[in-house]
Amino acid sequence: MCPRISAPGMNNKDAGIADRSLVEADMRGISSHGVTRLPTYSKRLSTKVIDPQSSIQIQTETSSTLHVNGRNGMGSVVGTEVMNLCMKKADDAGSCFAAVNNGNHFGIGSFFALPAAKKGYIALAMSNAPASVVPFGGAEKKIGTDPLSIAVPAGDGMPFVVDMATSVVAQGKIIQAGKEGEAVPSGWEVDKDGNDTTDPEAALSGAMLPFGGPKGYAIGLLVQILCSAVAGGNLDNAIPSFWNNFDDPQNLGHFFGVIKIDSLVAFDTFNGRMDVVKQHIKSTKPAKGYSEVFLPGEIEYNRENKSLADGVELSETIMNDIVLCGKENGVDSSILFSG
Repeated sequence: MCPRISAPGMNNKDAGIADRSLVEADMRGISSHGVTRLPTYSKRLSTKVIDPQSSIQIQTETSSTLHVNGRNGMGSVVGTEVMNLCMKKADDAGSCFAAVNNGNHFGIGSFFALPAAKKGYIALAMSNAPASVVPFGGAEKKIGTDPLSIAVPAGDGMPFVVDMATSVVAQGKIIQAGKEGEAVPSGWEVDKDGNDTTDPEAALSGAMLPFGGPKGYAIGLLVQILCSAVAGGNLDNAIPSFWNNFDDPQNLGHFFGVIKIDSLVAFDTFNGRMDVVKQHIKSTKPAKGYSEVFLPGEIEYNRENKSLADGVELSETIMNDIVLCGKENGVDSSILFSG
């Protein structure tokens, strides 16, 4: 896949991680964080605003904590390495939490949390992002979309997964709508004058809204605190743009954590209890207009299984972007779409 052709200097292992991050986003239906971002990642790596050869550095650690310098490496690679370290420490200590500075955009949070859940941990991953959201009651951008993901194991193979921006939607959905020439729903963003808008361009020059009003604002600010005040990343309004700043490293902050289930309760007992919880929710009578009540992560789980069976559908716009990205890196990527 294309990160391998668009990451000069990145070794095959790291390129494979970056590859999977984008593909898994598309497979799970989170196309705003899928291969549509490939050209921008390619340029960021080519200009060295992301260091393709970087490796993480542990700055301080205890038996159950880590403070890690991401050293401006590829976000998906840094996050994968740090989450693996957390799981290793949690095997002995029962839990581990890690704060990371000098990071970059790391894609979907479930890329890190979900594999850990499948191995028997409650896992979380969060990051701050360039300011694009107004605090509740405010009139200027102070908070990023500041995403977080939480994944919890479950007995039948489908973990409970929360993977969300703390804005109404991820900003990538606005950007993708603009690429596709589509309007966005009312209530997602406001224009530069604070008026509701469905025009992606007007929305991007304005600000996004926090989900749930003051509740989303509070959660977004909490993510910023953990990623800036604790981890040492930039405040959201000091983070350079992912999309159009190819000179300055972003210095994002990340926060990861795992809790080993069987350090609290026997894993078989926990799985039995989770089955009860899931059945409790799935037995809910659907409201008018709905066929069933889905568990968090279930729609994405179903979408991923369908993608495994049928492949991932990409728009002509994104396909053309990938082909052009390949040409710019000396590779004929049109073969990806043959047949």
